[in-house]
Amino acid sequence: MKKRIYLGVLFTIILIGVLGVLGFLNFIPSGIILKNGIYQSDVKLIYQKDDWFRYYLYDNNEGMMGVIVLQKRDNSILWSEYYKNDVILNKGEIKILKSFYPTVENGFIIHKKIWGGIITSKLNNNRDLLIHVNNDIKKAKVFKIGPDKSYFFFEDENDLDIDKYKLKAE
Repeated sequence: MKKRIYLGVLFTIILIGVLGVLGFLNFIPSGIILKNGIYQSDVKLIYQKDDWFRYYLYDNNEGMMGVIVLQKRDNSILWSEYYKNDVILNKGEIKILKSFYPTVENGFIIHKKIWGGIITSKLNNNRDLLIHVNNDIKKAKVFKIGPDKSYFFFEDENDLDIDKYKLKAE
């Protein structure tokens, strides 16, 4: 009788542990990121677009870089993966990655672009980071200037076709 009780308690503990790990990996931001092979130390910049979308720019020493976008589920504390991109457009000193933000215009759902980028040249520690896309100047929404690399996100209201343009940072 005692053996059955012990086995029942052990089974319950294991089941709760497995469900907890699955919940962490599928619904909590740090777990979703880890599930995608991205460690917290790889996350270089986070852009909180609004209460519903969070953008993570990651870069590690092995050359793995990209953007992963998480979306809040309903009105809860749970999250899910919305979009992931690790296709890099190499523009010389700037490596840029495309991501999306859904919005409604004229009653239709459309996707606006949000660009994440990595600048490999040394930058001054300015108050603003400006990205020149030919004659258009974009101000980074968030940025982090580091000793070797700098990171940024900017929103693209004009739907620029960045792969056809030259980019320059200041």
